[in-house]
Amino acid sequence: MSGETFGSMLRRFRTSRVGRVKANRYGSEHCILSQNELAQRAEIDPAYVNRLEMERPTGRRSEPSLPSRAVVESLSRALHLSPIDRDRMLIAAGYWPWPDQAEDVELALAIVHGALEGERRSSRC
Repeated sequence: MSGETFGSMLRRFRTSRVGRVKANRYGSEHCILSQNELAQRAEIDPAYVNRLEMERPTGRRSEPSLPSRAVVESLSRALHLSPIDRDRMLIAAGYWPWPDQAEDVELALAIVHGALEGERRSSRC
């Protein structure tokens, strides 16, 4: 699962969960958790869940936007993820999973990322 994007990870976790039980003529049928149900549980817009899973750019951005830390945590709670899977979601969204150290580590990672991007650009010349 290394290299898995946030959107594909979210979709995998959502589709592995049971959503509403629907009655049919044979009794009842369990359905996968829908994007709408997940959005209701996480208290976010269903269209946003769709954009996250489909990895669509928002606004004028050319790349898909990643959710805020609060949204990732809300989705993790709504999906009843284990602490390990919650941490995987946070990492896939670009966050350090341990909040007491998050600010310092995220700042350091942003600095390193910026430096690596600068090196990559200069090596293309």
